[in-house]
Amino acid sequence: MAAERFTIFGTYQTADKPNLMAQIFSVLIAAQAFTDPAEKYPWLMAVLVMLGAGYLSYQAWGKRSILGLLIFPASLVFVDPALGGALFTNIPVFFFAHAALALLFAGAAYTYLRAPARKKS
Repeated sequence: MAAERFTIFGTYQTADKPNLMAQIFSVLIAAQAFTDPAEKYPWLMAVLVMLGAGYLSYQAWGKRSILGLLIFPASLVFVDPALGGALFTNIPVFFFAHAALALLFAGAAYTYLRAPARKKS
């Protein structure tokens, strides 16, 4: 059995429905982009973003998605606020980190994380 090659979006069925949890996570990350960067960034949010990104990258490995493998390295910028650093006081870094990660989460939700719809009984 030949191993499947990695593709940009991985393997998925277009008829399946997008992953709701990844969509919600994407909206939450995007909403954080509009908070005040002068305030201390919540360390728990930074940890949750990194954990979510790690899980999505793990799923991406099984679905052979290059996009999904980029999510965890992109989330590593959130290590700084989790450890109490001041990187997120720079507004362009703060906004771009959230916007890029929100787009990666949304891309994952609509590509390799798709799942068949549940049958109504």
